[in-house]
Amino acid sequence: MYDYDYCKYHQRLIGVHQKAENSHPLLQGLHNLFTVIGLKAFWQKTFYGLKTQVEELCMHGQQIEALQLLIERLNRQHFWLNHAVKWWVLMRLSIQIAQDLPKSTLNRVSDPIQHLFKLGGYAPMPWRGEDVAYSFVALSLWSFELGKTQKAIEQVNSAIHADISWGYPEYLLGCYGLLLEGIEPVTHFVKAVELNWNFLERLKQDPLCQQFPDVIQAVTACILAKQNGESMFSKNEI
Repeated sequence: MYDYDYCKYHQRLIGVHQKAENSHPLLQGLHNLFTVIGLKAFWQKTFYGLKTQVEELCMHGQQIEALQLLIERLNRQHFWLNHAVKWWVLMRLSIQIAQDLPKSTLNRVSDPIQHLFKLGGYAPMPWRGEDVAYSFVALSLWSFELGKTQKAIEQVNSAIHADISWGYPEYLLGCYGLLLEGIEPVTHFVKAVELNWNFLERLKQDPLCQQFPDVIQAVTACILAKQNGESMFSKNEI
């Protein structure tokens, strides 16, 4: 089973090709304007107002308060225009805040993290896009760390379907295959490398994968064969 440090290692990998955008400076200007004209409460109920409020809390070291605010809004608020898209942006933001919290605060955020699990179960459709994929991958890692392996597999598969261009969910599923029966790790590692060549080097450097040199060798051989236009599984002439 993954330990905490290895889970954090994978959480760092999640963001390698999936970076969240910072708010545009214009939003801070709007925040200041609505505050001056006495409509701060109205502004904070909007999608962009909520994002600005969360960023301010985080800047002042109030990450847990920011996380709790996001969870409250995700639970009950419907955003005008593109609700699902905005909802998943905020879900991802919530998860990133939780990921960045130090280990010493985990007991304080265990309840919010449980809420994030519940939110992921009845999140608005469609489940498509980078924010959806990122969120399900992070939830999958947490599930796996807690020993909920079947749920972890379901969540990482949701991530794969949400963003078929991102190789990391396939890579993570390959890692699960090293530890669980019924998952062929080589197949998923190869898919990850085909989507992004950098995953081959990460595979070789991964402390878990290094315990399975035969898998690394098989993935490398399969990729080289595909590059040469050959099939690893075709029959040679006798």
